[in-house]
Amino acid sequence: MCLLSLFCFFWNQGPTVNLVDGGQGWISKDYPLQLNVSNSTEGHWAFLVQQIDISDQFIQSDSLFTFQPASLGLPPGETELVCYFAQADSWQEVARFPLKVLTPRGFKQADVQPNLEVTVLHGLDRTGQFNQNEETQISGRGLITSQHSWADQELKIQVQVQGESVQAKALRFSELADDAPQIDLVDYQIHYQNGGFFTELGHLNFGNHRHLMQVFNQRGFQLGYQRERIQLALTNVYATPIAGYNHFFGWQDGHHIQAASLGFELLARKGGLRLDLLGLRGEKSETPAFDVGEVRESEKNQGYGIMIQATNPNNRIRMKGTWSQSRYENPATPFWQNTIEPAQTKQAYWVQAQGDLLQGHMLANQPFSLSVETSFEQVDPLYRSLASFTQSDRRTVQASLQTVWGLFSWQNRYQKIRDNLDDIPSILTTHTRRWDSQLSLPIRDLWLQKAFMPNLMVGWQQTHQFGAEIPINGDFNQSHIPDQVLGQFQWGLQWQGAKWSAGYQYNGDSTDNRQLGREQADFQNAVHNFNLTLFPNPKFQLSLNATRGRSRNDELMSHDTTQNYGSQWQWTIRPWLSWTGQFQTNRQENPNEGSLTCFESGMSQISSQIQRSHWRFQLYLQYQIQKNEQNNPQFGLAFENEDRQWTLGLTTTYQ
Repeated sequence: MCLLSLFCFFWNQGPTVNLVDGGQGWISKDYPLQLNVSNSTEGHWAFLVQQIDISDQFIQSDSLFTFQPASLGLPPGETELVCYFAQADSWQEVARFPLKVLTPRGFKQADVQPNLEVTVLHGLDRTGQFNQNEETQISGRGLITSQHSWADQELKIQVQVQGESVQAKALRFSELADDAPQIDLVDYQIHYQNGGFFTELGHLNFGNHRHLMQVFNQRGFQLGYQRERIQLALTNVYATPIAGYNHFFGWQDGHHIQAASLGFELLARKGGLRLDLLGLRGEKSETPAFDVGEVRESEKNQGYGIMIQATNPNNRIRMKGTWSQSRYENPATPFWQNTIEPAQTKQAYWVQAQGDLLQGHMLANQPFSLSVETSFEQVDPLYRSLASFTQSDRRTVQASLQTVWGLFSWQNRYQKIRDNLDDIPSILTTHTRRWDSQLSLPIRDLWLQKAFMPNLMVGWQQTHQFGAEIPINGDFNQSHIPDQVLGQFQWGLQWQGAKWSAGYQYNGDSTDNRQLGREQADFQNAVHNFNLTLFPNPKFQLSLNATRGRSRNDELMSHDTTQNYGSQWQWTIRPWLSWTGQFQTNRQENPNEGSLTCFESGMSQISSQIQRSHWRFQLYLQYQIQKNEQNNPQFGLAFENEDRQWTLGLTTTYQ
């Protein structure tokens, strides 16, 4: 009986197929795949890749199918070979096998994506005729990205170029004036990786040290090595932002920043304990910048830092800390030789701890979580780094608490700041105490599920800034010591319907001046904002907003009022034809002074789009109007002006 059952089991088993050769690693497009089939006496086999039937390219010998490709072969990339067994009119999927097929040139991936956008603009007169006195403007932006990978190597390239027919709109016109090229390089990135080694050229995003080099984005080059538990990088970048073809490699003697970083994962568990070391050397040359009314001084900087990160196994406790030492100086130059300060070597450090006290806890059938965060930061007086924007002479202590219960959330934060860390008697020491709280209560989503019930948001913040004592030998007295309390309060309601949404938000802030002799120098502001959006169908959307505000100055016994109204709409008349527009008006007046400022702007645009293969054409006609009125008897100002403009434009995009 047992032998009979076993025989029936194998007899009724369906067709099977196994990939004998070709499923391991990357293969060429004409690789001779081999499939072994069984239990398929009645019916025939079909094989598909990317929904393309390639069954006729398999040669059968008994139970073995061998792939003998035609001219095209297998499609490149990571795909699947799907095997079907067909009987009469029914198809049965038997198996799927992943395939990795190289391109005809032997790449794992070969992807090139060009993008070109050209816009032609010409102004029209009030009658809609071509304005012969206005120059046609042609603007273009080209972007090409490519990614190729083969063996253990990868190459990524991205280049962006901008062209302008009007010289004043050239990319570097503010720097080179009439010498600025009208077709110029915006930015570029080249990344090459071979195993764990990599090199990057162009605009780099580098640095994650809080006080030494933090998210520094400049043009330069980088060499590095990266494995699971170790990362090494050597970087050289131009010291200031740059665009154009000049300084293509981001190298200039006396005007660059160099950095070396080394990171270790000290535990086998990724993120368990990580140590990063960073060294920095940089200098900036003296650069005239008369277009902004200054001459940038020469600078030199050397520094090094440490960053430590640690987490517990379930990632509920996280710690991070940084320490850095930086030596900064202004070398003597012909322009600044009499105002040079001595070099300063200063330190900065920061430590942060985060913890999820409760996570995944259920309270009244709702998930409940409670997390805390605390941090301490101190930056020495006169601390500076060329690659980080850090406020020196400052000590900050911060603590926060966040609670989430279902859709309800509540965040609280306390911050304490002090300056004059060297306690110099002749310098004013300032203290800051800041409290803020944010509450989100989704009434509609939590309970009633009615469209007329809103969700509620409440926020509050208070900041107290005050001087500690009267500085000596500085001609200070008690009336010079600042003491202010700034308060902010906002709350809002948001409604959401099937084809509409609406909201109201109130923002209020006040300044309570407690400085001796200036107790009446208080300010209050209140702003009410209303918004309504209608979308009766997917083709049409209309948004309306209105804002009313009032500002009061108790010291001058005056107040300002502000009114702002606006609308925006978008109507897709046909798939190829749309109408968009907006209107905005702002009115501000002071009854005590008799002053009035009114500004209005409007725009309406009809556009048509045509798609042809990779090309997209957009033709549009735009009308703009701006009105400005100002009247201030106190300063003798009274004028009105109005500007109307018709624009005919054509944008061509290839992608």
